[in-house]
This record gives sequence, C-alpha cells and structure tokens, in this order.
Amino acid sequence: MLKFRQVASSTPYDPTGTNFTSTNIQEVISEIVDSAGSSRYSIDFSYNGNAVATKYLQLFLANPSDGTPYITPETGTIKSMAIATPTNTTATVTVYKNGSSIDTITLTGASSNYKSGLNIPVAPGDKISAAVTSGSIQNPGVSVQVKVD
Repeated sequence: MLKFRQVASSTPYDPTGTNFTSTNIQEVISEIVDSAGSSRYSIDFSYNGNAVATKYLQLFLANPSDGTPYITPETGTIKSMAIATPTNTTATVTVYKNGSSIDTITLTGASSNYKSGLNIPVAPGDKISAAVTSGSIQNPGVSVQVKVD
C-alpha cells in the first residue's frame, strides 16, 4: 500500500470539469473516500395550492412549517437547496433555522432553480422551516439537502 500512495501522491491530476479540487491522484482518492462515507438527507417542503408571500410551506399535510418545523436529528451542514413548481413564476422562498433566516432561493420567470456550495451548520434539535417571502408559487416544492457531519 505504501508504494501505491507514493505513486498516487506524485501523479498529477487536472480537476477541470469535475467536482474535485485536488491536483494529485492521492488527494482525489481521499476526496472520493470522504464524500462516499458521508450520508445526506433531504428536508422537503411543499404546499398544495397557491403559496403567496408570508405563507409557510408544509412538511406534513395541513401543518405549516412555522408551527411544525423539521427537527434536525444530528449535527450536519446544509449543502444545497432546490425549488420547483409546475409553471414559470417569480417568487422567493426563505429557509429558517430556529426562526431566523439562513438563506433564500428565488425563481425569476422560471419553474425551477437550485443553490449549491452552501455551508450552513445545523445541530441536533434545530428547527428548520420555509416560507414564501415574495411573489407567489403554485404547488411549490423546496428541497434542502443536509450532509451529516
């Protein structure tokens, strides 16, 4: 194994066009191991109907997430968010942690959008909710991806 590590660490790698940041094979192998060993989960919000500004999206049917938020079960990091709706619209959804805004995702004349590269920490017991904060969205779905630390 030692010989392999010596060869891999001295072999250059061009990460262009990939999600890797390392520039040698050994470091890329470490990135793959780190990402493969981590688990993720999704917090999925929706609303059946036209969600207008100040409308909290739901996790459970007929239970707005401000009153029935998602409770994070373990330490993790919000890494990305996505939003989708059946028709093109312009609106913003704000995601909250313990009642405070942590990020937004916006549609501008589109039916879907995403944000990646986020690093928002969550701890066991944090309360996550989401609300439309501008515009209106027909039958929205918002997904918040959490990587377990």
